[in-house]
Amino acid sequence: MNNVKKHIDDKLKNIKITEDIKENIMNKRKKNRLYYTKRVAVVALPLLLICILFTDDISATANRVFGYIPGINKLVTVDSEDKAYWLSGSILFGIDEENYIKVNSAYSEGKMISMTIEGSVPINELYKEGESLVIQNEKGELAKLVSSDLIGDSQDNYKWSGRLKCEFNSNDVDNFNILYGEHKLPIVMTPVPELASRERNFTSFGDIDIAIATNYIGNKLQLKMLTNSDELNQTISFPLSEIYLLDSKGIKHYSEDNSTDNTLYFNRKLEPNIKLVIPYITIQDMNLKKKVHLDKKTEMPIDVTIGDYKLTINNVEWLDYIDRVSSKTIDGKFNIMKKQAQRVKLVFDKNVVLTSGVRLESVIAAVDRNELNDYNVNSTRVTYKDPYEENKLKEVDKDYYEVIVSSIKSEQEAVNITLSEPIFSTKEEIIIPLQP
Repeated sequence: MNNVKKHIDDKLKNIKITEDIKENIMNKRKKNRLYYTKRVAVVALPLLLICILFTDDISATANRVFGYIPGINKLVTVDSEDKAYWLSGSILFGIDEENYIKVNSAYSEGKMISMTIEGSVPINELYKEGESLVIQNEKGELAKLVSSDLIGDSQDNYKWSGRLKCEFNSNDVDNFNILYGEHKLPIVMTPVPELASRERNFTSFGDIDIAIATNYIGNKLQLKMLTNSDELNQTISFPLSEIYLLDSKGIKHYSEDNSTDNTLYFNRKLEPNIKLVIPYITIQDMNLKKKVHLDKKTEMPIDVTIGDYKLTINNVEWLDYIDRVSSKTIDGKFNIMKKQAQRVKLVFDKNVVLTSGVRLESVIAAVDRNELNDYNVNSTRVTYKDPYEENKLKEVDKDYYEVIVSSIKSEQEAVNITLSEPIFSTKEEIIIPLQP
């Protein structure tokens, strides 16, 4: 048995699902910072542990026992040697007549604790010296904040919610206290039990585990797709409208209803030899980036390694053009500024060199700022960002994509291009046998 893997990451990421998965995901941008908004909506879901055991004919790793926590849609691997702990329900603490702190979920693995938390108390009171989260274990040790992703408003009477990850020096944290002023708020967790069941089905794709939790809601079969990635900030997306059940007669059955939380509903029952067919999954990693130096003499093609993926740039074109920038002067008049500039067009091979077999769907390209044309606008030197710039992949044909970066200084003989936020999709469909 493995211990609770890095699947429960420091973001407790939610899987993003859209009907038009490829188009919408390219517009999705995540920021790992403190966000300020006017309203906060938090749904506190009760936590229920359902453990999952899979047979050898489904997957080589299917003999593991999994735990599933529905409110988070996360898989955990149960390990009887290195204990993991979890909070089996949300806990609400009233600080005074108006303010509260509520812990919606919490997990621990070794020294690390991950939790979702909300409240209305001043947020700065939960920290000490900007580093330590005021969380104390039974030994009196304060936890160090590892990461946070909080959402709240900026007014005096505000509410906030978010996800936190903190670390102690000691292993096997089962109970801890949140300290707030004179208040000590106890959090008591229980070991994640090692249970066995044959109610769920499983497969893996590279580092990605996919489990299907089955249930019946009335006369409808409910299939909930659960997945985790070993990589932080990785988002796994499913094309819900394209997924279908394939019965023993080769007949396809599409979902009658889809939800936004990776749940499908079918008007049929499970039966022997029925399979769930996922045409592809889409993988996005916000952390991945790679800087590539290109000059006008660089020989093509070249391979670029970004994370575990190897992209191929088949060709680079340098194109001269006139940059035209419109600005508004202090007296309200519009001024058109022109400069000689260059565009760099990169042509990528769609195929990605990776043992698990994926293809490139999107990547963002940008050059260093000092390599861009700059302009004097109202006595301020600025660089121009064309909102219509084609700095994302555009399909050329069935084998190639191109991306264009503009507004490069005309005298540049070389550029440093940063490739970031790549999106990949699997080449082959994923087939998961379902047990009746």
